[in-house]
Amino acid sequence: DCWAEILGEAGVTGDDCVFVAFSFGPFIGFWGAFEAAQQMGCLTLSGGALTTEQRLESLLDHQASVLISTPTYALRLAETARRRGIDLASSSIRLTLHAGEPGASVPNVRKQLESSWGARCVDHAGASEIGAWGVNLHDNDLVPIDATPAERDRIVRDFGQACERHGLVVPMVTTNLFTDPAFKDGAFTANDPAVRALGVQKAMGAMDIGAQLGAKILVMWGGREGTETDGCRRPDVAIQRLREAVNFLCEYSISNKYDYRFALEAKPNEPRSDLYMATTGAYLGFIPTLDHPELVGVNPEVAHEHMAGLNMTHAVAQAWEAGKLFHIDLNDQVIGRYDQDFRFGAANPKAAFWLVKFLEEVGYAGPRHFDA
Repeated sequence: DCWAEILGEAGVTGDDCVFVAFSFGPFIGFWGAFEAAQQMGCLTLSGGALTTEQRLESLLDHQASVLISTPTYALRLAETARRRGIDLASSSIRLTLHAGEPGASVPNVRKQLESSWGARCVDHAGASEIGAWGVNLHDNDLVPIDATPAERDRIVRDFGQACERHGLVVPMVTTNLFTDPAFKDGAFTANDPAVRALGVQKAMGAMDIGAQLGAKILVMWGGREGTETDGCRRPDVAIQRLREAVNFLCEYSISNKYDYRFALEAKPNEPRSDLYMATTGAYLGFIPTLDHPELVGVNPEVAHEHMAGLNMTHAVAQAWEAGKLFHIDLNDQVIGRYDQDFRFGAANPKAAFWLVKFLEEVGYAGPRHFDA
């Protein structure tokens, strides 16, 4: 139906001969184009397993009026035609319709396509053409951990200017408290008070970066909190330390007028041992014990709930009903496996459908972060 609508809007009719320059392989993106053109009554030809030269001969021999391909392959066909002395501008092609990759909406690429084919160029706009609304980041994704203050200021300034030029926002930042060896037994919950202080200081630095970029959400995920640590501390002591850290960071946000909302992200294990706060439900029980529970919510992640064998939609619904759904991470995961970070809907399309249906029906307006 999507392709039929696009074809109709582009002016394709049942009188057209449509050449779809692809083979019927694992990528099914153009299968819908082929079926839609057939349903419209078009004579529809597939490039199948033909070479580029054979596809060019086929669309010319059959006097195709519409070409459907990626923009780069349409340019490849045009280049091949030039080498063979064929003037595509005088061919029967009146329309080229493109999908599968960005390009046909880029002015210079569109101009090249239209001049090469002597035909109108239409882009089947999707996520590639619409583009991302925003970008999320860890502190050290942007600023190296050993950067000087001057380097930090320059990097953040340049990045902020680049986002502004391209119309991107930074809705959320987070901090990496799991890569550096200092955090081998945790950050906020570590036994060494100096390491705990370092973890809090890094989180404060991430908040400073985010505030400069306009972020209003800080996601907190303890990638080493609880991992292989049962022999070195009691879990209840760890929870007390975690509470102290979150309380301090809330006060830091308030004192600096950053206006952050804190989204706590649960995960059952990373990568081979158990983490504290394994599920979204665990954090929902933890939040009321904080000094500023009104500032703190959750960031459920599909893969993390599926790792524990749980129903993501149910976890999200509980967070929503409690007024604590501050952020959400969309990806996928085979239930019961270790961290896979598949793209959203890749492993459990039905679960993805129910989740999107719920978010749409309740009117969730927060960020939807594709974390894969």
